Amino acid sequence: MKDKEVILIVGEDDSYLATLKESVLQFGYDCYAANSSTDGIQKAFECSPDLIIYHACPNCFKSFAFFNIVKESWLTFDIPFVVISEDVDLENIQFALEMGVDGVFDKPLRLCDLQRIIDVRVKKYVRMKRESERIFLKSFDQVSFPIVIYDTDFYIVNANNSFRNIFNIDGKCFVWDVVGVDRSILQRLSYKIFAGNESREELSLRVKRCGSYEEYNLVFSSLNTLFAKRSALIVFQKTNVSGLLGNIDIPNLIDMSNDPELKNAVLNRGSFLLGQKYTSDGICYRGGVGGANELIFTKRQLEVLELSILGLPMKQIADKLCISEKTVEKYRASLMEKTGSKNIIELVLFAIKNKFVQV
Repeated sequence: MKDKEVILIVGEDDSYLATLKESVLQFGYDCYAANSSTDGIQKAFECSPDLIIYHACPNCFKSFAFFNIVKESWLTFDIPFVVISEDVDLENIQFALEMGVDGVFDKPLRLCDLQRIIDVRVKKYVRMKRESERIFLKSFDQVSFPIVIYDTDFYIVNANNSFRNIFNIDGKCFVWDVVGVDRSILQRLSYKIFAGNESREELSLRVKRCGSYEEYNLVFSSLNTLFAKRSALIVFQKTNVSGLLGNIDIPNLIDMSNDPELKNAVLNRGSFLLGQKYTSDGICYRGGVGGANELIFTKRQLEVLELSILGLPMKQIADKLCISEKTVEKYRASLMEKTGSKNIIELVLFAIKNKFVQV
């Protein structure tokens, strides 16, 4: 949960961006600034802002191209978006409003006017998120089948009473430790969800309860609500079908399978299921589709790619991989160059579409 609402400022005038950012911080918001559309798209994807402010040069509304990209992503399409520029004429304002921009404002702006513009739109957006959460939670605990919600760090953030009756939750914990699904398998099934693509993935699980096993079909999907975009949920549906992938009891699991490759995959904790084939020099070949099947990524590039798909900012990726932020930035630049992607969102969509990450 964010401590403060976040404002993202995008534009090419560094001095004005710095002034605008200082003002926004004085208003009590967290603030990120990006001096290009590409950087702005990446930051919008990473920080989930509550408002985007685009500073456009006079008579140059490149902001509309940026706006269109923002509105294409499921993670960012509903974020309030305003444009600040000079000498804005009525025709441009009308065009912007018809496109769906939430406001176009002429410079210079008094501080009190800027704060009002921000406060009104952020409060409305936050109110919508809270109402969405209230409606969801009202019925959440009344659902008879178990449901658990987890975030991009794979920590459990909520679970209904049915889930708590089956699994013990003690403080902050990873979802795989409670549910019993192999970590690599659960991550694989979550990538498309966290990337902002509405999806549905399934696997089977056997849970030992009161001395006997119960069979469940696990359905993974995006929470698909305004208040928690970067969260996923698992719905447990009882079934009589024996599980193959997410079985807590691995010896039993292998006995149930006649597929030697699948047995080997489970014993190796999911390496086969992820489809990775590493050579001795650490180069990883992934089978793509179309013209992408000739691309070769290193193991480290794929690690950066997979963490980027989770929407993690560069600092967190650097910490997880024990490398510097500059190194992460170089890996991302190399990935975008290889794939012909203009920004991180295009890279993520390319990787999923061409199966460079298994989802």
